[in-house]
Amino acid sequence: MNTICLYCQEFSPRLQYVVRYIFEDLLGLNIRLISDREDFATICDVPKITLCSSVPAQSAWLFVDEWISKPSSEIIPKSELEDKWDNADTPFPFNGEGMPLLNFDIFSATFFLLSRYEEYRMVERDKYGRVRAQELYMHKRGLLEKPIVNIWAAELREALQKVFPSIKITTPEFSIIPTIDIDHAFLVKHKSFLRRWGGIFKYPSTALQRLRTLVLGKEDVYFNLTKTASLHRSLNLKTKFFFLCGNYNNGIDNGDSYKFEEYQKLFSEWKDDKDIEVGVHFSVASQTASNLAALEKTNLENAAKTKIVSNRNHFLMLSIPRTYEALENFGITNDYTMGCADVVGFRAGCCTPFKFYNLRQERIMPITVFPLTCMDTTFFTYLKTNKNNAFAAMYSLREEVRNVGGVFIPLFHNETLADNKKMWQYYKNLIS
Repeated sequence: MNTICLYCQEFSPRLQYVVRYIFEDLLGLNIRLISDREDFATICDVPKITLCSSVPAQSAWLFVDEWISKPSSEIIPKSELEDKWDNADTPFPFNGEGMPLLNFDIFSATFFLLSRYEEYRMVERDKYGRVRAQELYMHKRGLLEKPIVNIWAAELREALQKVFPSIKITTPEFSIIPTIDIDHAFLVKHKSFLRRWGGIFKYPSTALQRLRTLVLGKEDVYFNLTKTASLHRSLNLKTKFFFLCGNYNNGIDNGDSYKFEEYQKLFSEWKDDKDIEVGVHFSVASQTASNLAALEKTNLENAAKTKIVSNRNHFLMLSIPRTYEALENFGITNDYTMGCADVVGFRAGCCTPFKFYNLRQERIMPITVFPLTCMDTTFFTYLKTNKNNAFAAMYSLREEVRNVGGVFIPLFHNETLADNKKMWQYYKNLIS
């Protein structure tokens, strides 16, 4: 038996959204939602649970804080939220009489994280306009590196099986989605004379790689997508490539790989390859200029001769909810941006894809969010971590995801994988 009946006096849109995510997506259960008490009382063929704020007549129940039903026009002040989270051992704690299956409101806590509720109120930003990860609730509480929503769901699974031994709840199957961002198409090829040779002195760490191409005629080390896809295929993994298609001389957006013959040949080879998906990597400049985003998507679709439905924003630019409203207008249905650039962790508190809920419009958007697990440049650029420590941390994150049956989504760049054979071995071990 894997069906459960849930009663609540009123299933608000927010509550219904998060109930379905927890019970259906994370626990794999079929659910029946009922708001009529008499109808609920007559059901006897499946396990039953009441969702309420106080002790019901039925023994099996889950606590629901009134917070989750607040109207969208009422963004709760930070001081009130602190009473429900910062000053409590558990989020939205239950302090009344009786014994609910969990001692906190899993629904409000999960909705708070998935909706990115706190980001609607965050004013302080970094120089690129991104929220400061250090200000996030999960970071302040030392929980950002835990897929806490999935962990809560596992606690609920255990509680349900104790009360209803006949119910069949299986742990979701762990999976991996390797993603590669292509910010720079080549290290030296198709560069000006000054950039080709001057780079040897300006970037001494890549001098040997540059000389092998310039003097010995070796393949440009950044042009490694076929090798990367082959590695993924050997491990029975599908590949997501995100191409930066904006080149605006702003020191950030230098993506024009789609123009080059070498990449157009790859696009042709991948056209019918079900193991490879081409996605757009919307530029930083496009975040405030919708015409640029539309142009970038069109250019990539014309080059790849395929419809683009997946995206990851360059520099992990993400403004809630404006980014998702814009992506919907561009026909993007899958987004891989949900993560933090300068710290490690689960920005939305989970490692299982979810539909985004727009508080401003009070609706579930037709965009699936694929939460990022880790990014290479977080360690190597922002945190200045050496390879051994960086990959040790990434292995630990992978195991956190594995333990809850989530989706491990690492982000690497083609230039990172151009480093050396040791980097390739590290990377292979990470995704194996």
